[in-house]
Amino acid sequence: MLWSRERILVTGASGVLGTAVVDHLVSRKVNVIGCGRQSKPMGYRSHWLKVDLLTGEGLDAALSETTCVIHCASNPSKPREDVGALENLIKVAREKGRHIVYISIAGIEQAADDYEYYRVKLECEQRLARAGVGYTITRATPFHPFVSHLLKRLTLGPFLMVPKMTLQPVDPSFIAQRLVTHALNRHHGRTPDVAGPEIIDQNTLTADWMKSRHTAKVRISAPRLRSIRAIERLGSVAGEKGGTSWREWLSDL
Repeated sequence: MLWSRERILVTGASGVLGTAVVDHLVSRKVNVIGCGRQSKPMGYRSHWLKVDLLTGEGLDAALSETTCVIHCASNPSKPREDVGALENLIKVAREKGRHIVYISIAGIEQAADDYEYYRVKLECEQRLARAGVGYTITRATPFHPFVSHLLKRLTLGPFLMVPKMTLQPVDPSFIAQRLVTHALNRHHGRTPDVAGPEIIDQNTLTADWMKSRHTAKVRISAPRLRSIRAIERLGSVAGEKGGTSWREWLSDL
């Protein structure tokens, strides 16, 4: 199999999703360039460019070398930075005629009032759609690693605070596979949402998680914080379902 003539830039290439995207691009013989504000991370094996999305430094050179961008970089702790980063990316992509693939979150409309990060994601979708560039927007349900990290944060000593959530968590590798396909096909506009293979209630979700960690906790209701309320409002979605199940993913940890 020959290497593709494509050269795809991946922002946030050292993150959970970005790493999976890079792996899928390499497996499909697509030239990939990862980028970030820091120098090339240890263990990162593909080409790397130092790019600051917040200032735009390095973007012009990066997009000159590439044919498409898969935009995985995001900062939930400082959501407004995502808007500025996307605007800088759009500006250069418009000048270079580059296509942008953007990852968003499934089912966030009903939860945006409670969580600024979700509001920003919706705003970014809208800005990209009217930017005058080729674009793809793919929404995904919460990643398995995110759900696991959330439950870890909600563990206090012998207690596990459980949100009243029913989720359809998805393996980042499955999302990455879809993003790569959309990038190579230059799919324009919104794609079907991407979700895991099964809908899971909070009892099964937490029981499987505790079993995988060989621990037992007393489950109590989580406090009604804004971020928790937002997550509770993320329900099941229609779209493409697949990837490793929650239980299978936990067993591989």
